Amino acid sequence: MPDPILYVKAMAAAAAAGVALALVVSSIRRPAGAGRINTACVLGMAAGLIAGYWVLDLLPRELPQNVLDRFLMIILPAVIAIELVAGFHRVPRWVVWILRVGLTLATPRILLHGSRYLSDAAGDASAALSLSYAGVGGGVLAAVWGLLAWLVRRSPGVSLPLVVSETSLFGGLAVMLSAYPSGGEAALPLAAALAAVAGVLWFLSNPQASMGAIGIGVVGLFGVLFAGRFFGSLSTERALAVFFTPLLCWLTELPPLRKFKPWQVAAIRIALAAIPLVIVVALAKRDFDRSMEANSGYAAAKSTQTGWPGRPEGRPGRASDKKPRHPVAPSYMTFRCTLRAPELTVLINTTRMAPLLVASRPGRCFARGRATRLLRP
Repeated sequence: MPDPILYVKAMAAAAAAGVALALVVSSIRRPAGAGRINTACVLGMAAGLIAGYWVLDLLPRELPQNVLDRFLMIILPAVIAIELVAGFHRVPRWVVWILRVGLTLATPRILLHGSRYLSDAAGDASAALSLSYAGVGGGVLAAVWGLLAWLVRRSPGVSLPLVVSETSLFGGLAVMLSAYPSGGEAALPLAAALAAVAGVLWFLSNPQASMGAIGIGVVGLFGVLFAGRFFGSLSTERALAVFFTPLLCWLTELPPLRKFKPWQVAAIRIALAAIPLVIVVALAKRDFDRSMEANSGYAAAKSTQTGWPGRPEGRPGRASDKKPRHPVAPSYMTFRCTLRAPELTVLINTTRMAPLLVASRPGRCFARGRATRLLRP
């Protein structure tokens, strides 16, 4: 079962590691310019993500096996490296944006590698699917990244990293409620590290150096929502609603709102972002509760038919308590293994709740609210 205390520990570790390393790097040489502070924030983000994923035990220990491993081992290190390169003033801006656009186009293909979305088709059809996913997904990611980068240069402040952090937190909750708990967990250290970096930028009074942290946050948010959409039950509409939420910050650029003080603008941005995020999480929670009720009703009906222990058909002491009147053959239900290997399924005997099929690697499978240990074959 999900452990809220573990989540709090992971977020605290991510925030502490991010703040510590960002402050250390930025204080090596004074005065620290925007480039050095940007590099410090990127390194702080990297340290925070490593610390948070270590607490959650999400760090891969072998070659990438699933979408979450590819996200943690390929996508996040790539965006961190690109933002470190962007911190050097000698590197032309057009070179940095070529690297960013290349990553946005490659991200969907990398996350879907080896999945049924690409492997079921052969030859030209598979190539066409790869191009379509890269074009649509990469185009959406590049558009949001570019608009937020433009907003940072137009109106710098710590409010935008806070909004991306808020979006990552709620997006992770939505993915967790959409049959992919481990994918949602990956967003928690990201949200904590972003909030910590925003605090460092406020402390150093240099909010214009937040571009690197925002880039990591946007790519990380896209990866979590993309995995929840294709490997969980998160709908396309809800995933897009969450991903486009930071763009609501552009509303504060309207002439009537530009007259407000910076802290008022920050409060307006955070409040505007909270509206669609709360709605999406509430809808995901509603669907999750309905699914749990339907599953519990199905299990109760089966227990009545098969005479499960604890649900006797007669009063204590009768023969019907010892043996069902109408024995039936064991029935089976299929559950998705959604923590470490989302592509696997587990068949569970509903009569004795005994796992009949085990995974190819150790892990945990959350089956209808029950944590079932998966053993080695």
